[in-house]
Amino acid sequence: MPTVQIYSRRLSLVTAVLQWLVPLAWIAIATVATMHGDPELPGGPADASQLQLSSKIAFVLLTSIAPLLLGLMLRELHQLLLLYAGGEVFTAPAVVRIHRMGVLLVAYSLADQVAFLAAGLVLYFTERLTEVPLVYQLHLGELFVGLVVILLGRIMGMACRMQDELSLTV
Repeated sequence: MPTVQIYSRRLSLVTAVLQWLVPLAWIAIATVATMHGDPELPGGPADASQLQLSSKIAFVLLTSIAPLLLGLMLRELHQLLLLYAGGEVFTAPAVVRIHRMGVLLVAYSLADQVAFLAAGLVLYFTERLTEVPLVYQLHLGELFVGLVVILLGRIMGMACRMQDELSLTV
């Protein structure tokens, strides 16, 4: 029976680089856009020169949560690939990594939306706006994929337990 190679050095290298590059680049771009450009705030783009420094800092901090979660998710993927490289496919550590990736993906899909809601409230209180700029848009794709990954982790966990039981009965 031919074996399927799950691990790839290139894919592992890409995830190793992206786990740091994506969050840092995303946060750097958001910081520069918020401090000096026209940031995309709840309620539309705004001129950064008209915002208070506390509003800018709060907005950057709130919008940095999602990229940090994405970086953690990429780290889990990298660790999973390293487990696969060691031949640990249907093992408890691999199942834990897959489950964490699913939870992080669900958290990522919700964090961006919660951050924009919170940023709208911060702007309302710090900038003395006349109405609360609440913008909410749920992205169901990432949420659905995260739930599917959690389900796959459960299925792999059951397969691991079945494999352990089978190895004990033989």
